[in-house]
Amino acid sequence: MESTLINQINAISDSELDYKMDNDLFRFVLNSSKELEGLQLRFIIKKSGQEILSKVSEERTFSYRVNELNYYEFTVEFIVNGTVVRTTNLGNKLMGLAGFTFNGCQLEASGGQLGCSLEINTKQDLQYAFYVKKNGIVIEKIGYSRKKSFSTKLEGAGSYQVKFFIKWENDKRFSSSSETIEVSIGFYPTETKSVSIDENYLKGLWVKNNKRNLIIVFQSIGAMNKAMLADVVETKDYKKYREQHKKYSWWSLTTVVEADYLFIEDYFSGAYGWYMIDQGRCIIDELNEDLTNFLKDKNYQNVISFGSSKGGTGALLYGISNPFINHVVSLVPQIKAITYIQRTLKDYYSLFFPSKNEELESILNNYFLNRDNYVKEKCGKTNVTLYTGVHDTQFNEINHVSKILMNQVAKSNLLINTGKKKHTALVVDNKRLFVDLLEACIFDNEVKDSRIVTLRNDVHLFLED
Repeated sequence: MESTLINQINAISDSELDYKMDNDLFRFVLNSSKELEGLQLRFIIKKSGQEILSKVSEERTFSYRVNELNYYEFTVEFIVNGTVVRTTNLGNKLMGLAGFTFNGCQLEASGGQLGCSLEINTKQDLQYAFYVKKNGIVIEKIGYSRKKSFSTKLEGAGSYQVKFFIKWENDKRFSSSSETIEVSIGFYPTETKSVSIDENYLKGLWVKNNKRNLIIVFQSIGAMNKAMLADVVETKDYKKYREQHKKYSWWSLTTVVEADYLFIEDYFSGAYGWYMIDQGRCIIDELNEDLTNFLKDKNYQNVISFGSSKGGTGALLYGISNPFINHVVSLVPQIKAITYIQRTLKDYYSLFFPSKNEELESILNNYFLNRDNYVKEKCGKTNVTLYTGVHDTQFNEINHVSKILMNQVAKSNLLINTGKKKHTALVVDNKRLFVDLLEACIFDNEVKDSRIVTLRNDVHLFLED
């Protein structure tokens, strides 16, 4: 008999559980055609997670009027001979005022704006206030008014949440928070103008958003595949694939970090040049002169050189060489670029050095290790951040350079990824971190990330499995 009753209880469908949470009243009816003799129901009500009522009844109907605005959770337990045989959570809802319904706090990121709307219907005279949070930190406060919605400018990529406050008669108050939304594109340029740059050595694209900060993006390897490299070696046509270099890496930054951008092409040697060399000739001074001429009359508040891998080499190289650059974010750079070329592109080495030049190879390979290349007038006011990993190919070399930088630049930071990832994965799996690093340069603040542990002022660990 008891087992039959239990089977009947478990067979009750959701449609037979008729309940409503309206305004300040909760109502429940069990609409089952079966007798269910011996069944008891326990109704449990929680307010803000705390149980405020537990009532056992043999009746199939139940009602309860809540007396204050809050989140209420309703649960019904089915009991046979003192044993709970089924539990059904009926949901939770913000309720507690007559003539009041609440259907959530809606967040939406669009067009560079964060929109928030409280879906409330009420005849009560309520007032609302809001705290906007990014990555858990309050970045804007909106005071009490009768407006149930607002729109505000996004402050770059991140995790956004809104804490909302409701106030009514006799200064009664309630607060809760929206769900968190991830914004990967927080900046939508509305007045963008792109200008091609074609100087003697400086070639690329200037993205003008009419901002006071400029991010110079040096390009990673990848514009050309090995078949293209082999073709240039064979044909000696050094201009054949130049257009490939207009496929700019890190282009997505233009819709994430609010700034102007200068994408510099590394078209040298018919392939790449690590922004150092063009068919056996050092071009650092010439490219730096073109870059100086570009920057000196632009009057940017901050100029940040940025890049990863080969681009990280370029970012560091011109970050310490150009007096108009005051921030460097260099990710997994090849400190010894010539060693890297010899190991990974040995079949195409003739593109970079058509004839043997051991003296120039040594100068370029040890450029960052030569303290004479750090001139106070050029880099004495520059802040440099180097990012690497313990399993990166040139971890030891980057660590060595960071020690040199300590006494040569205004501020040096070495950020070491402790995980098992190697060169490429160290970058592609942590793009959010690099957005934070760039925004720290722009807003002159520190990156707040629980995974970053400081060993000493200039050395930090990025804890990753």
